[in-house]
Amino acid sequence: RMDAAGLSGFTGWIAGTMNGLLDTVATPIEETSRVMQAVAVGDLGSQVTGSYQGEFARLAEAVNASVLALRET
Repeated sequence: RMDAAGLSGFTGWIAGTMNGLLDTVATPIEETSRVMQAVAVGDLGSQVTGSYQGEFARLAEAVNASVLALRET
């Protein structure tokens, strides 16, 4: 993340935009990681519950489908 404190104009805009992009990417990855860490220790009760778009939505669907398939075995 960029420290946007004291930045203004174009530099401030770039810092804010980059931080927003990082937040957008980090949230679904963190949630997917949380679910997969639970699966790794045998906890099949977790799911990705966030509402995502594009590739992040496909990733969430794949993780949830995998957890469901493991529950049914």
